[in-house]
Amino acid sequence: MNNKIVLSSFFVATAWLRCQAFDFNEAARSLAMESYAVKSLNLESKAGIAELESENSLSPMDAEFGYLWGEGLTQNKWNISISQSFDWPGVYVARRKGIAAASRAYAAAERSAVMSQTLEIKQAMIDIVAAKKYLELSSTLNDSISRLYITAKTGVDKGEITRLDLNKIEIERIGIRKQLAADKRNYYSAVEALERLCATDVSGIIAALEDYPDDVLLPSDTYELLLTENNPAIFEARQNVLSAKAMESVEKRLLLPGVSIGYTYENEGEDKWHGLTAGISLPIFSSRKKEKAARIRAQLAQSEAVFAANQESAALKAQRARVVSLFEEMQQYRPIFESTDNIALLRKAVAGGQMSLYEYFGELNYFIAARRDYLEVQYEYHTALARLNRLTLLPVFKD
Repeated sequence: MNNKIVLSSFFVATAWLRCQAFDFNEAARSLAMESYAVKSLNLESKAGIAELESENSLSPMDAEFGYLWGEGLTQNKWNISISQSFDWPGVYVARRKGIAAASRAYAAAERSAVMSQTLEIKQAMIDIVAAKKYLELSSTLNDSISRLYITAKTGVDKGEITRLDLNKIEIERIGIRKQLAADKRNYYSAVEALERLCATDVSGIIAALEDYPDDVLLPSDTYELLLTENNPAIFEARQNVLSAKAMESVEKRLLLPGVSIGYTYENEGEDKWHGLTAGISLPIFSSRKKEKAARIRAQLAQSEAVFAANQESAALKAQRARVVSLFEEMQQYRPIFESTDNIALLRKAVAGGQMSLYEYFGELNYFIAARRDYLEVQYEYHTALARLNRLTLLPVFKD
């Protein structure tokens, strides 16, 4: 089966899976297309293609006018001539091939920029989700310690709890409030980072960011297929090779003679002459070094294409291995924190007299640190997975 048919089916399937929840990819892609970075690159690409096309035009037409004064009885005369120079005919064909390849390379560069901007926006949204989760944890702890403080203060008034124990609770409450303030600042920074990347209001999107994207870890062979068929960086490198080889062909053909054809008219009193002119240029020395430079650039482009493919393949394998490791680490934490509210259990234990305040705070800090570690692993996993799945951010590439 054709690889692109397989990839098209994959994109349809993953789009269907995402449609049930907030679609990170669709939102990030839409925002990326409206971003300044993508729009400016689009204009730059158009300008670059226009410059290449202008180089494949005919050279300017030459027009000359002359007037000669005769001496004595010799009459004055004047003449006018128009001529057009042409490169060797094969030069224009080679340039068109090079321009076509360069245009495809520009398109791939634009696609790469869209993908990069989409990924950056998606990661900024993931940052917001993480910041919300940290903020939720700190808010929960702050509410819990505040309720405990109110209960303890009542106990002090009744003589059931010492002032020293109340001060311990207050010290813990100050620390939690400090962390809550830090988490709020981190949240505001994450929101600001997303807003800077986008050229439109994103308040609605921010409100919808409640949980991480439902991306999935794909089989290794699927990533290899995506790398081969849907990686704009590799495609751009291939087109640069074709463009460089075409320009090498241009320089070789420029070593062949060029021609010029013209018309001339001369007037001397009652005598008038019409005629055609033809010329030939022999660029024996002027283009020799240019041809050598073009040949070297073609070799360089070929080496860069091989290097880009190897580099992307190695990075993909390393990224997938990292995602697998993070997933396994995350799964170890999941049963502890997803099925049990440890903080509520601790609060019940201290309220029921099953542990002292000293023991409570020790256990509380332990579970808080572990919970934040779990949140950190979650964040790293989803960030790494988004990076790994970047080639699924855009539909299958069609050259």
